[in-house]
Amino acid sequence: MIGESAFEGCSKLEPNMPRELKYIGSYAFARTAIRRLNFTETIMDINDSAFLGCVELRYVTIPKTIRRISCQLFAGCVNIKSIEIPSNVKSIEERAFADCISMASLILPGNMAAVGIYAFSNCTQLKAVVLPNALTAVPIGMFQNCINLEQVNFSKRLVSIGARAFEGTAVRKIESGNSCTSIADHAFANAKQLEYILFGTNSLLWENRHLRIVCRWIE
Repeated sequence: MIGESAFEGCSKLEPNMPRELKYIGSYAFARTAIRRLNFTETIMDINDSAFLGCVELRYVTIPKTIRRISCQLFAGCVNIKSIEIPSNVKSIEERAFADCISMASLILPGNMAAVGIYAFSNCTQLKAVVLPNALTAVPIGMFQNCINLEQVNFSKRLVSIGARAFEGTAVRKIESGNSCTSIADHAFANAKQLEYILFGTNSLLWENRHLRIVCRWIE
């Protein structure tokens, strides 16, 4: 076990993870000089903000023993360019990858059903995302200010889109199934490239000079 804030702020420290490590506490390695994370499958849990602001961190491998990506775990890790979340991870908590400004590639498992607010906000290099089939609610601010995010593939089971979820993105087209019944305040505010939205099978059309929306609702 490595306890809470054990090495927080040791800005020149580039630690190696012990082979038999099972638990990492909150802020344990926050703002250190760690460059690579390769865990063995003895690790069971990594608590909130453990690697917050590790600006040298570039490579992360998440083992099959981890079930959640905790709150702010990799927030502000500005040099992570891609990450693959394995299918054993069932939830991503709030702001887990916020401000990862170099992240251009993101793969989420199809069985992930829970994502926290602002989980990927300000990931300014992110261009395309496939949302999990199990995810029925896009949370508040999930991709807020992801200014290069152009393509989002939604689950057909989508029920709701939270406030500011896609605010300030470059999304051009939104399509989902019949189940979406709620789009919250400012969900697509300042998404200036957005031209087309389609929900469901029976149509209600609204158009103006900047945006064409086709809302098709089942009777």
